[in-house]
Amino acid sequence: MRALLFAVAIIAAGALVLLLPLPWPESLVGGHIVNAVDIAAPPDRVFAYVATPANWPRWHPASRAVRGVVDRTPAVGETVIETYEIAGRGGDATWTTRELDPPRRWAFEATSEGGGGARIVYTLTPIANGTHFERDIHYRGPNLLFGIANALKIRAVMDRDSATAVANVKRDVEARK
Repeated sequence: MRALLFAVAIIAAGALVLLLPLPWPESLVGGHIVNAVDIAAPPDRVFAYVATPANWPRWHPASRAVRGVVDRTPAVGETVIETYEIAGRGGDATWTTRELDPPRRWAFEATSEGGGGARIVYTLTPIANGTHFERDIHYRGPNLLFGIANALKIRAVMDRDSATAVANVKRDVEARK
């Protein structure tokens, strides 16, 4: 009986560690993804498209819907709530603009229902044929269980979705000439 109680206690402690929202390093419970593309359009046109949240579901595979300030770029401190689905799991994230320098830079951060979060920075640089667009995301989950799921599946899905998203921005903006 004592051995059974000890085994249960060890299993419970292990589960607690997996679910405990400690300040785990990003390398264990998150990731960093950077994608870039050259777009044959001026920076103001690219910025207007990517920084208008109503467009997100058109170009980002994980974005399902948005509400709040969606018909223009949210000002510093304004928020957008995005319904998303990543690797078969969905939820809502509240994105808040932290930095805004149109049409060069937009930085915004999210918190999600489960305690995870992300920071995305869009950087737009004029080039001879248009705009160099870079999307830089740091994300983290709430616990080690997320970290395991990230290592097994989420990271690969996010890598693929991020690359697709940037390619979609290029396609959409260049089609609107």
